Amino acid sequence: MFAIVISLGGMMLSGLLQAQQITIPLCPLGQNAAWHDCIGFMTFPDGEKYIGGFRHGSRHGRGTNSFASGEQYEGDYSDGMANGQGKYTWPDGREYIGAFQNGLPD
Repeated sequence: MFAIVISLGGMMLSGLLQAQQITIPLCPLGQNAAWHDCIGFMTFPDGEKYIGGFRHGSRHGRGTNSFASGEQYEGDYSDGMANGQGKYTWPDGREYIGAFQNGLPD
């Protein structure tokens, strides 16, 4: 295992995660169902992008989610949803920084 800093396609684990070294392995390409305790990148048909941690094939740990609408969430995930501390940014510059539970601001 080795330390890495991830930057893919101009997207970086940034904001709350910027310049942190990650010491878990990269997820294997093309095997989302097998992704466990690794860092990966997913792009969805609607333009949504996620880069961050996975456990049992779901978003888990720290990550950044960018939506086609221009909104972005950076922070903690658990069981595939925003849970814990994070930052949500809207295209007009508004921000919410704080706790999230089950994908919603707490």
